[in-house]
Formats: sequence, C-alpha cells, structure tokens
Amino acid sequence: MFSIRITCYALCFLFFLLPPTRAQQLPSVPAVSYPDSPEGLRKLMGDLVAAAKTNSKRESQLVTSLRLPDAASWFADVFGPDNGATLAASYQRSAADLNQYAEGLFGYCAKAGINEIAIERLGTPGHPIFSDKILASMVHSAPLYRVSFRTENMEIATSENYVYVQGGFHRVDDDVFMSLPGMPTRRIRLGEHDQGPG
Repeated sequence: MFSIRITCYALCFLFFLLPPTRAQQLPSVPAVSYPDSPEGLRKLMGDLVAAAKTNSKRESQLVTSLRLPDAASWFADVFGPDNGATLAASYQRSAADLNQYAEGLFGYCAKAGINEIAIERLGTPGHPIFSDKILASMVHSAPLYRVSFRTENMEIATSENYVYVQGGFHRVDDDVFMSLPGMPTRRIRLGEHDQGPG
C-alpha cells in the first residue's frame, strides 16, 4: 500500500512538471476582402467563376454571401417604409432561387471560358429604363452594378442589381423590383442567366 502511494505521488509530481499542452486547431481559411468598388465586384465575380470550375465548398460559401443581410432594414432605408416593406417581402420570396440562379450563371461562364468581366454602374447614360425606374424610387441613393461576362470581346451573359451592404456585395433579382409602382414589363430571361440589353 505504501509503495502504491509513493508511485501515485510521483506520477502527480511529474504531471505538474510537464508543460501544458494546447488543443490542436485546424488552420482557418483567411477571409477574402471585396472592397466597395467596381474592382472589388470584379474580383468577387472572378472568384465565383473560378470556384464553379471545381464545384468546391468555396463556391457554396461565395454564393451564400450574395444574400442580402437584414433585407427588411436595407429596403426600408433605401426605398422608404412603404415600398421598402413591399420589396422586402418580394425579396424573401425570391431568395430561395438564388442558389440555382448563381450555380447556373457561374457554371455557364466557367464552361464558356470567359476571359473578361466588365462592371458598369447602372443609371448612367445608355442603360435601360428598367434601372432608371429603380433608382428614381430610392429615397436614399445606393449604387446598383451590372456585370458583363465576356469571351473574345463578346458578351455571353449579364447579371445585374448588385449592391454593397455591410462590407460585401449582394444581389437583388429583377423580379423583386417588379413590385415597385410603374415598373415596365419584365425583361425576357433565356436559360439561367440574364440576356438582353445592359
């Protein structure tokens, strides 16, 4: 019995002498920053196309980031309480389609081998009445961006209505803005990516 106690004391003494061990931590993937600029949006679009080539977890993360955070507050702030509430409700109905839309768009661009991504701010001369109506309905100005995917100087797909909110770019579908008063007939969409005038 005495020898057993000595052995236990010795083990306890050695335990306290050993340096503390740290829990093993897996390396985290550094977050990529997309600044509030056309170049920031261009980089995000390029990363989405690149991720679509491998159908990686990164693609899913980037697509999820396109969802508008706290949509009700943003719409109310930008379009006022009445139109904002209508737009927020429309956005919630359309949000479920974002994954399918994004996977179709960026998968198509990846297969087509795009080599240029052009960014334009909507509301400048030459853009359609559709975006003008949206901008005119705002009570607080918020830039809207259009993305053009090109290969060999030929536009093969477009995607519109990107806004910068809470440190990132997010997309609002055309159908959401159709609930605004006085909107023109909705544009024709071919396939799973926008087609038609800028």
